[in-house]
Amino acid sequence: MKAIQQALAPAPSLSRPDGQSSAVAAEMPLEANGTLIVPVVLQPVSASDGDTWAQTMRGLHGVIFVADSQPERFDENVEAMADLIGKLASLRIKIDNFPLVVQYNKRDVEGATSITRLEESINPLGLPAFAAVAKDGIGAGECFKALNLLIEKRSKELYS
Repeated sequence: MKAIQQALAPAPSLSRPDGQSSAVAAEMPLEANGTLIVPVVLQPVSASDGDTWAQTMRGLHGVIFVADSQPERFDENVEAMADLIGKLASLRIKIDNFPLVVQYNKRDVEGATSITRLEESINPLGLPAFAAVAKDGIGAGECFKALNLLIEKRSKELYS
């Protein structure tokens, strides 16, 4: 547990265009071990220019990629995932050993893009993926738990 807490150093605080910080702390309950406070940076794709992205990624230990299930957002989701993979590569971060989880949000919208189509287009590498309705609290916890396990695994590999 101590190794995980040391590996999860605070993320940098960034300013959003409206001047508010986009770095927040999230409590993640860990079974049998209490609660771990995890720094979370909310980084919309539209704000992911090169300088902001590099600053954000320097302090992070994992990413939850949130895809919007609304059909009109499908192309944007595909482009955003390709952009994420490219930006990680530009920072010499290999996606196959970086904690990355996919969340298919807004599964409650009428006509939501099928999970099969999202998986084929956004997640061909078979990353851990979860259906979610974040506004109702469905699926978000599972994403954080999966990300935590990946971070823990990577931390053990790096620091053992």
